[in-house]
Amino acid sequence: LYVVQCKRNNVENKVGVKVVRELYGVVNLENANGGIITTTSFFTKPAQVFQERIPHQISLKDFNDMVEWLKILKK
Repeated sequence: LYVVQCKRNNVENKVGVKVVRELYGVVNLENANGGIITTTSFFTKPAQVFQERIPHQISLKDFNDMVEWLKILKK
């Protein structure tokens, strides 16, 4: 079971650590295997630092990752 949260943000509106902490709480509450946050923007440094402490539980996918996914789908 994976919990996925999608954020459609303007490029300048980065996803903060609060969102990552909230998803981490949901992942643990639901006893899920992990969580993924994907955004059309980017993540703040504190969000990235927090995720680095729990790399096997939460994954962050930003605008650049989404562009790569779309390139793969286009092939």
